[in-house]
Amino acid sequence: MPHTYVGAYVSEEIDPVYRIVLQDGNLSLTRLKKKAETLRPAVRDVFTGDVGTVRFTCDSRQRISGLVVNAGRIRNFRFEKRVD
Repeated sequence: MPHTYVGAYVSEEIDPVYRIVLQDGNLSLTRLKKKAETLRPAVRDVFTGDVGTVRFTCDSRQRISGLVVNAGRIRNFRFEKRVD
């Protein structure tokens, strides 16, 4: 169910919003001044792409509530899913 991941994700540490969108049936990560990056499924709630590894997190009701990015020296960089 890729559509459950779609949305805007924000971090207290950086200004740019990370957006997860569906493009041609695949999840992509978009962010300011960067081209969209396709995310490939690895295991449940984990995807990989040029950005590194993206792991989606869930709240107590098992709804997607955020994501964590790991790339190179960047470890456990957390984003919260913004509720519009």
